Amino acid sequence: MIGVTTAIVHDTRVKRTDGTYAVKLRITYNREQKYYPINVHLTKEDWIRTQAEKPRNESKEHKLYFKSIIAKTP
Repeated sequence: MIGVTTAIVHDTRVKRTDGTYAVKLRITYNREQKYYPINVHLTKEDWIRTQAEKPRNESKEHKLYFKSIIAKTP
């Protein structure tokens, strides 16, 4: 599929009661974006730690999970 891009994004539009935000898979095709939940919720600080060059502990697990999701998408 030409023109399809995927990305994992931290959706800060809606805050949950526990202070976290959803992490979603964004698929863009023909300039239209669709967001799909991946059942991960992180605070802004946790998201920053996950996006670091060398994340540690739970952040590393999240980053590996995100990479596996991106690898599965066509």
